Amino acid sequence: MAPTPRDRLVPIFDFGGVLFDWSPDHLYRKVIADEAERRWFLTEVCPPEWNLRMDAGLTFAEALAERIRLFPDQEARIRVWADRWDEMIPGPIDGTSAVVETLAATGPIYGITNFGAESFARTRSRFPILDRFTDILVSAHVGLVKPDSAIFELAVERFGVDPRRCLYIDDKAENLVVPEAMGMHVHHFTDAGALRTWLAGLGQLSETA
Repeated sequence: MAPTPRDRLVPIFDFGGVLFDWSPDHLYRKVIADEAERRWFLTEVCPPEWNLRMDAGLTFAEALAERIRLFPDQEARIRVWADRWDEMIPGPIDGTSAVVETLAATGPIYGITNFGAESFARTRSRFPILDRFTDILVSAHVGLVKPDSAIFELAVERFGVDPRRCLYIDDKAENLVVPEAMGMHVHHFTDAGALRTWLAGLGQLSETA
């Protein structure tokens, strides 16, 4: 049985690692066969903190130029980051889209995602499930990234929701700290089955739905 509007909590989803499988490894395993060399490249040449700056608004062109200046001998590999970015997302996380479809049928559903503007535009065209969301706050569009409290505060204001009546789902534990402090029900995502069980326990979803 679907929850009544009064009982329904408002779902807010992270995307990468929850809705679809994102990792630079998916791409760079094809580019750099040696694991140690690949780990060096993704730690030193194109590190996570550099990618986070794209999530905050740095464009592909700006980002590539910066790393090529620092590592000119790695230019070809660095350019692959933008040219073949779609290969970092081979497909959806099994089962999560079905949960989103079910929840979207009962009322508004929202997203908060760390994503570059260009990469999000490309990803949105690949995954029609994103059209089921009432609104999506993309980090690069607002110049804020999780786990900064400001992006969650902006989301609550923009979505017009009471955080105490919200569910927040994310695969990174550090991104759950602020939403939980705001009063949201939070779930550390591992797989769609565990998510269904958690939602069912809150009366938001039948485990068999």
